[in-house]
Amino acid sequence: MTALDRYLKRMSFWMPRAQRSDILAELRGVLLERIEAAELVRGRPLTSDEEQDALDDFGHPALVVSRYLERPPVISGGLAFFFWRVLAIALIGTVVGQAIALTIEAAHAQSLWPVIEQAVRRTLLALLLAFTCVTASFMLLDRRYRAGRGRAC
Repeated sequence: MTALDRYLKRMSFWMPRAQRSDILAELRGVLLERIEAAELVRGRPLTSDEEQDALDDFGHPALVVSRYLERPPVISGGLAFFFWRVLAIALIGTVVGQAIALTIEAAHAQSLWPVIEQAVRRTLLALLLAFTCVTASFMLLDRRYRAGRGRAC
């Protein structure tokens, strides 16, 4: 598998299935033209490292794909990886914290059912709050990131 094939495969992960084949075909053509232009400049075929560098210069696969989407995602590909990681950490932390609180409350409760019912309600509310806070934060970061990319140096 060539560097181009690996790069396109990484891109395909970020693409909607309905548009995947069309976008991949277009990107393959664009990237082959760039590689051929670089070969003409050098007067020889690119080495695998040079080809990889040319592909890396084109951009991160998720960001490249985001240019081809019909409407931009709420959180762009450049931040999506971090968004999902931070969201997972926040949600897991919320569940663990609520489980610890439930354990402490249950140890001192006369009746277990009201404590469990209250803990479930509190956990659902905390999960919703964590999701909202993380998503809103990343939406603002993404908006600032996009705005900063448009400025001249």
